[in-house]
Amino acid sequence: MRLGLLLELPTQRENVELARRAEAAGFESAWAPEFHNHSGVLALAGAALETDRIELGTGIAWAFGRSPLLTAVTALDLDEMSGGRFVLGLGTGTRRMRTHWLGAPDERPATRLRETIEAVREVWKSSQAGAVRYDGELVQLDVRPYGRAGQVRDEIPVYVAAVNEGMTRIAGAVADGVVAHPMATPRYIDEAMRPAIDQGAQHADRAGSAVAVADWVIVAVSDDAEQAREDAKRQIAFHATVRTYDRILELHGFDAVAAQIRELWRSFDLAGMTALVTDEMLDEMAVAGTAADCRTALQKREASADRMLLGAPVVATDPDRIRDYHDAILETFGAGHG
Repeated sequence: MRLGLLLELPTQRENVELARRAEAAGFESAWAPEFHNHSGVLALAGAALETDRIELGTGIAWAFGRSPLLTAVTALDLDEMSGGRFVLGLGTGTRRMRTHWLGAPDERPATRLRETIEAVREVWKSSQAGAVRYDGELVQLDVRPYGRAGQVRDEIPVYVAAVNEGMTRIAGAVADGVVAHPMATPRYIDEAMRPAIDQGAQHADRAGSAVAVADWVIVAVSDDAEQAREDAKRQIAFHATVRTYDRILELHGFDAVAAQIRELWRSFDLAGMTALVTDEMLDEMAVAGTAADCRTALQKREASADRMLLGAPVVATDPDRIRDYHDAILETFGAGHG
């Protein structure tokens, strides 16, 4: 099992230390998320200097929060600082995130993401060219002069966050990997995502097997199994408010529950929303309970993914419990335990 850890502690200083601990525990990779309150790339810059072997990825960086040029050179900086251990994970976010949070363009996000990745790679190839030029429908680059000293690699792995078939096809066409949403189930990965990856790959004249699937799993390990399951259910309830994930919910027949959750979201009734998440929903979409419970549950998900990214439930979770969950993930799934 190729295991990665999401760096989701309350402060970035803690996350840098967590990356070091993940390396010591034998995790293959560590991934820094970006939301509305943290910059993932800064956490990885610190982690790059405090680790030696572990792969470091953005999980997931805003694809449209930075210009393609800035995304490209930031990736090169992190690859240099880590000695060639960086993975660029990019995602578009929801429409509201793009417009209300980032002030980014919203039209044709799948096309813009594809062109962004192509433009980024053009920068990476141009360290000795003296200039960068890319002409897409939505993305253009014309940088003269351009040069890059000390570049470690011309090709850095690119992972794309995807939920629905359209974005997953884009990942199949242009990415090295795809990161499934935490709501995605093994069944959804097998029945919806992998066929879409294959379609995108075929269109680009490549094999779908060249695109790795990373399963982002909500993991809550605790001796207090009831508390762990409640925290994981609250995370699921929060995600269920977003219509982007309807395809997953509908596949499992959870759409009626999601409609009720969205009604309670109007009044921000987190407790009521959490109570609506059934045990069946939890067990399909997360791993929660004692260490033994979680080891067994995670093993059942292995076959559908090429790598597993483990993240704690963080939505309205007490910060000290978030720290405890990360400690428990390291203890439960680190070398000699997983």
